[in-house]
Parts: sequence; C-alpha cells; structure tokens
Amino acid sequence: LRERVEESEKSKDGMERRLREGVEKARELSGLLEKKERELRELRGEKEHLGGEVKYKVETLEGFKKRLSEVIEENSKLKGERLALAGEKDDLVAEQGRLMNTASVLGRDAEKLRSELRTLKAREVELE
Repeated sequence: LRERVEESEKSKDGMERRLREGVEKARELSGLLEKKERELRELRGEKEHLGGEVKYKVETLEGFKKRLSEVIEENSKLKGERLALAGEKDDLVAEQGRLMNTASVLGRDAEKLRSELRTLKAREVELE
C-alpha cells in the first residue's frame, strides 16, 4: 500500500508539474495571442488608411483622366479652327494678290489717262 501511495504521489507530482507547465504554456500562448491581435488591429488600421489613400489617388487619377480627355477634345477643336483659319488666310492672300494686280492695272490705266489728259490739255491750249 505504501508503494502504491508513493507511486500515486509521484504520479500526482508529475501531473501537477505537467499542469503547471500547461498553465505556463497557456499564459505564454495567451500573451502571444494578445500581441497578434494588437498587430492585426494595427494592420487593419493601416489597411484602412492605405485603402483611403488608394481611393483618393484613384479619384484623383480619374479626375486627371477626365480633364485630359477634355483638353484633348479642346485641342482637336482648336486644330480644326486653326486649319480653317489657315484656309481663310490662303484665300485672303490670293484675294490680296488679285487686288494688287488690279491696283497695278488701274495704276497703269490712271497713268495712261493722265497722259491723255495732258495731251488733251496741250491740244486745248493749242486750239485756243
């Protein structure tokens, strides 16, 4: 009976030791779990912050994209207007050339008429 009691006590001591080790291990794991939960909360906060930044940047890029499209469209319109103005300029230059030719012809005609007028005045003087 004494041997059984001693074995029981040894067994009990062993179980108590294993129980203490288990409790200690549980405390360590509990501390590790709390640490990981804090890290997870921090990561979620960072994720939320980064999500907000990404959303802002996407919205900003979409705004830039929209403005770029507007600028490209306006640029296309201006190119069309520029081409139309260049055509008008060519027409005006051609018209200017025609008017200069007409002015040249009229200048020669005016010179001829002046010459004829001088001739007529001279004849008029002769006839008087």
